[in-house]
Amino acid sequence: METYIIKPKVEFVNVVSNQRQKNLSNRQVMRIGRYDERNKYRVLFNIPINEIPADAEILSAKLFINIIDVEGRYLNKLTPYPIIEGWSIDTVNWCNQPKFSKDKCDQNVNIKTKPQYIFEITTIIQIFSTKY
Repeated sequence: METYIIKPKVEFVNVVSNQRQKNLSNRQVMRIGRYDERNKYRVLFNIPINEIPADAEILSAKLFINIIDVEGRYLNKLTPYPIIEGWSIDTVNWCNQPKFSKDKCDQNVNIKTKPQYIFEITTIIQIFSTKY
């Protein structure tokens, strides 16, 4: 069995609670977590599962997140969740953001402790690659 490393083109968008109708997609820098009581930030990733060959066996999948700076006095937990309904990278905003599944999350971390995080998302990718 040959091993292939697939690095798909991941699209991402920032949705913000106090800018409910804005779509902040594919920016170089995005906020995540809570800046203050009024400002909650989420980043949604669109990983093109269809780039994985149908007969592939997924042995490992990792999500790398680089943190530049941490602001605010609130504890910022970073948790990857799989999105479980359709959405568009071009039109999603805080008001119409898709549902996500909390029961399939692998881990969460406090983003104040180091500049890079590597999430093990093999199970999430395995589940979604068999559905699509």
